[in-house]
Amino acid sequence: MWLLLLSAVARGSNCPEHPDVVALQQATATGVAFDNLDEEALADSERRLDFALGCLDAPLGPRAAVEVHRAKALTAFFSGENAAALRSWAAVKVLDPVATPSAARWPRAHPMWRLFADAPTSDEWVQLERTPPGGWVVDGDARSDVPRDRAFLLQALDAQGTSLMSGYLYSVAEVPQLDFAELDPTARRRRRKRMHIIGTTATGAAGATALTLFVVATVARFDVTNPNLPYGRIDKRAEAANTLATASAGTALGALGLGVATFTIRW
Repeated sequence: MWLLLLSAVARGSNCPEHPDVVALQQATATGVAFDNLDEEALADSERRLDFALGCLDAPLGPRAAVEVHRAKALTAFFSGENAAALRSWAAVKVLDPVATPSAARWPRAHPMWRLFADAPTSDEWVQLERTPPGGWVVDGDARSDVPRDRAFLLQALDAQGTSLMSGYLYSVAEVPQLDFAELDPTARRRRRKRMHIIGTTATGAAGATALTLFVVATVARFDVTNPNLPYGRIDKRAEAANTLATASAGTALGALGLGVATFTIRW
C-alpha cells in the first residue's frame, strides 16, 4: 500500500496519459474478470487499477470513485478478504445510496448480499493532522478529514491543484504522515540552494580560519629561529607554533569535509 501511495510522488514516463480513464477501464475489466472467474485477469486488472490510481494527476470524480470502490469490493471478496470487501461496499453504499449488488450476477442466497447488507453506512470522519499545500481530496471531494469506517480514495494536492500522491486506503491508520514540503520540487530546490549557501559560507569561514592559523604558526616558527629571541622563550614559542600548525591542519580538513558534504548530500 505504501508503494502505491509513494508511486505518485515519483511519477515517470510509465504513467498513462489519462490515468483517470485507465482507472475506469480497469474497474470495468475487474467486473468482467470476476464474472468469468478468471483469477489471473482479476489480479492483472487490480494491479493496473492500483497503478492508474497512483498516477492520478487530478482529482477523480465521485462517480468514478464509486466504480473504483465496487471493483475493489469484488477483488477483495474473490481473494477471501471479506473485511476489506466490507469496507469497500460501505464506501459504495455511502457514496451511492441507491446502489445494490447485481441480481443478475448473484442470486439472493449468495453471500455477497449478506456482505453488502452488513457494510456500515455511518459516515463518521476523522480530522487529519497534516494537510498538503492544496488540501486533501477524498473520493473526489475536497476535505480535511477521512472516513472512519469505510474505504476511501485519497489524493493530496499541491498548491497548483496537481496530485502529489494518491491511493486506495481501507483505514485512517493507512494515511501517510508525509512531509509535503519534501514532496514539492520547488521547496526542495529552495532548501538545496539555502543549504549550499550556508555550507559555502561555513566552508569559507573555516578555510579563512585555517589560513590565519597557518600564518600565525609560520610566524611563530620564524620566531624560534630568531637569534634575538631570549633563550627562555624558545620552548614556549616552538610549542605554540606546533599547536597552531596542528589546529590549522585540523581546521583545513574540517573545511574540506564541510565543502564536500555541502555539495554531495541531497538536501
